[in-house]
This record gives sequence, structure tokens and C-alpha cells, in this order.
Amino acid sequence: MPDSVIFTVIKTGKGMQLALSGVATIQQSEEIKQAFLSCLKETGDVVLDIAGLTRVDSSFFQMLCALEKSLVAQNRTLQLVGSGCSSVEAYAERIGFFSPSLGLFQPGEAAV
Repeated sequence: MPDSVIFTVIKTGKGMQLALSGVATIQQSEEIKQAFLSCLKETGDVVLDIAGLTRVDSSFFQMLCALEKSLVAQNRTLQLVGSGCSSVEAYAERIGFFSPSLGLFQPGEAAV
């Protein structure tokens, strides 16, 4: 079975929570793009839980930045929770994604 990404969507009182699990690389980019576009069609803020991700590449972080930019343009926020596996964190740090200036990674757990 090829690597895949699984999405779980939970609507909350303030917006929605999207939980990702599995692999989020260029091979899954179309699926991820569609999930992120669905977030933009909803109202309220978005909580993205990445605790279930096992592997990512730079395409995931590029789409994540695009999602955040689009949400900000709609006066909405993106909160990223669930630090995921150490390889995801190491990759993010290696490409410089854990920059406080991006404002994406905030401590805390996803609110359901």
C-alpha cells in the first residue's frame, strides 16, 4: 500500500480542527491541498493537529504557509498543535520552519 495521509475534520464552536496522520509529502500534495482549501471555505479559526504525521517534506510546509497566509487575509488564525514525531520536528527545524516570527507553532493541545 502506498504512503498516504489521513484527514479527520472536527467542527468546533470557533471554527474547525483538522487532524493529519500518515505521510505528507509531494506525493500527497493534491490531497493536502484539497483539505486545506476546504478549511478556507469554512468560517472561523483553524486548528491543525499534526501529532499523527510520520513524515513530511518541504512541500507540506509550503502549503502550510500558504494556508496561514490565506487565513490571515480572511482575518482568521491558524494554530498548529501536536508536535508530531521527532523526524517531523527535526525536518522542520532543519529547513528553518520553527521560526517564532512565523507565529504558527503555539504551545498547547488541540481544543475539541
